[in-house]
Amino acid sequence: MLSYYSTIIQLEIKKVVHFFLKLICIPILKLNKFKNYRTHLLRTWNYLNERNLIDKILYYPFFILWTNKIYLKEKNPVRREHLKEQCMGSSTGANWAKYYDQNPISDSDVESSLFYSKINEICTLIDELLVIQIGCSSGREIYYYAKKYPRHIFIGTDIYQKVIEYASDNHKLPNLRYTKSFAHEIQNLITNCMSKNILIISSGSLQYVQPEHITLFFTSLASCNCMIVLHEPANTLRGAPDQIEGSLYRENFSYTHNYKFYSEKAGFNTDECDIKNPFTEKSVESLLRRGTVHYFWHGRSPNCSFKL
Repeated sequence: MLSYYSTIIQLEIKKVVHFFLKLICIPILKLNKFKNYRTHLLRTWNYLNERNLIDKILYYPFFILWTNKIYLKEKNPVRREHLKEQCMGSSTGANWAKYYDQNPISDSDVESSLFYSKINEICTLIDELLVIQIGCSSGREIYYYAKKYPRHIFIGTDIYQKVIEYASDNHKLPNLRYTKSFAHEIQNLITNCMSKNILIISSGSLQYVQPEHITLFFTSLASCNCMIVLHEPANTLRGAPDQIEGSLYRENFSYTHNYKFYSEKAGFNTDECDIKNPFTEKSVESLLRRGTVHYFWHGRSPNCSFKL
């Protein structure tokens, strides 16, 4: 309990310090002579070891300032995506893939997870599935299912080519392939498979999709013969995730999307929707991840011809 209250004090002190550091970061954000330094700071988004002492002090308050004044002020979702790429693009995604690959999916993981067990259930009961994963990263999840269910076809997608190359090199199977694709362009992959039974899955990837593109994601798939299973982080600080009408920005390019709202607006049928708090009350982790919950959603398109 002591560590819980000491963490509260540390977080409050950090807020005050960051407030004053933001004032120092304003000229870095606005003045052209700091352009190269701005680029450097943004590129260290996932490269902490490339920051010197000054970078470590300024990075967080600068990033919050840049997010609020530049990133979130951009109205065009495509341009917003290009801004995000300054941080998450290049080899950053491949490094994340390597990190995730350190912990392969096990049968015990599947049994204890509502998301994994639901995919298991669908893959077991339905014949001749085309399974597409949004944001496959290392490929470890889609590989696990492709190996377990060789009668189905599996496609892993990601928006960064280096991630696709990593997954293709490290997780190969005859019934599995990888391709670069944005979530809202997934329909392009299934144009010639409209009559197939299609399962689309995402675990922690749709949170990074722009709100405008979440709308396109569901509307573009409404005419397909598909089921969708999602397991994404969300936040409760500004309202219940399954009650908001749209999306709310969280942090680090992540959004709380109300998948039930978007899907049903596009005509999908909701089979399951569940919000779970993964953290123990009054734990240090619950403080550091304030309001974070897991949003599970499973549903069917209006034209879905297969049922469980």
